[in-house]
Amino acid sequence: MAMTEAKTVLSYLKLIKDWDLKEMFRGHLDSKWSLIPSIARYAENFIGQGYYDSLLDLEERLILEFEKFAFPIMDCRKLPFIEKLVHCQHYGLPTRLLDWTTNPLKALYFAVEDPLYDDKDGLVISLSPMTWFEGTKYIKEIDTFEAFYPELLNERVNAQDGCFTAFPMPKDDLELKPLKKEGLLPSEWVTFKTLQHG
Repeated sequence: MAMTEAKTVLSYLKLIKDWDLKEMFRGHLDSKWSLIPSIARYAENFIGQGYYDSLLDLEERLILEFEKFAFPIMDCRKLPFIEKLVHCQHYGLPTRLLDWTTNPLKALYFAVEDPLYDDKDGLVISLSPMTWFEGTKYIKEIDTFEAFYPELLNERVNAQDGCFTAFPMPKDDLELKPLKKEGLLPSEWVTFKTLQHG
């Protein structure tokens, strides 16, 4: 797994000029953060408390609540499951999705945009999935790790050149393993020193 450091935007641009633009990119403000979806981080609050038996139980409850409170704005009850998840993600609900972008410069923006993290090394991850879905209509079940480029379901997907990965959810556990650098999917991991403001 390649790990390359870029200390300036110019050196980053030199790195990405040969990247396959069919890849997916994600920016982290802190290179120590895990590649794990928000529902797994949220579920840490419930481990050992007996409220939910699994991430699937928690997800089902969150989606039901989303459908109920989103109804005055949109009726998403009949939407395909994966489209519901994209809308949930857009409005800040913890989901099994990880946001990515097809634009490496937008990933760089997300890796450096918060000055509170200027003392941290940012990270841009490039992922080349072996397969992905173009759109959401063929995604019926998510029982394996899936990558997809959705329809432009909302302004956030459009603005970010958004794409997603969806994690399969354990049926009897509240914990989910993150993607690892040693795994099979990420093709390139690029780290760079956070650019200082001013």
